[in-house]
Amino acid sequence: MTKTDLSDAPGEVVPGSARYWRNLLLWAVGLGLFLPFAILPIILARKADGPLDWLVIAAIVIASIFVGRIFWRTAPDFTMGEPRTARGIRMRWILVGIALLGPLAGYPLIAHRGPNGERLDLFSNAALPGSVVLPMLAVWCIAIPLLIFLVRRNSDDFMRSANDFGFMVGGQLFYFVAPVWWLAWRGGFLPRPDVMILFIVTLVGVNLANLWKRQHG
Repeated sequence: MTKTDLSDAPGEVVPGSARYWRNLLLWAVGLGLFLPFAILPIILARKADGPLDWLVIAAIVIASIFVGRIFWRTAPDFTMGEPRTARGIRMRWILVGIALLGPLAGYPLIAHRGPNGERLDLFSNAALPGSVVLPMLAVWCIAIPLLIFLVRRNSDDFMRSANDFGFMVGGQLFYFVAPVWWLAWRGGFLPRPDVMILFIVTLVGVNLANLWKRQHG
């Protein structure tokens, strides 16, 4: 297989090039900073008690719509050059759904407070109220199987190969790290294994391997 030329032509961003990844990273970081601002009106609305408060909320909503439109129009092509066919368009909408999954699943955690008014921490092993956990479970348990089905159904042979390779590497990473951490904990060398840390490490491994396979074939 001939290696793809990843050099950018003037005014063009080639998927997989250094400029492509730079633009994607900057856009993703910007979106991550914007999303908490965008959901701020929902949180403020619960405490609003006067016209001034609602005026501030309205201003934030208008600004969020304006900035959100900018993000929508400048979004990089996360499909790495997928042709704009019917299947390619479906894949782009699936990626929009994947991007929305995190905010939707995490919103109950952001919108609620603990018994003493403290913020609830997602990356913790502390107990969470059932009113927070049940909506998060519902979003996750419905959305993940649906997204897996849609991605698999709309993938071509190359994308399926990259996905299979990514999950193979992720599985092998989990097979290695989980028992090593478990045995090291029992021997007193490491803290107790944390399932969410293992999940995140595996997820990162899956996606890095998937991207590597897409770029190198």
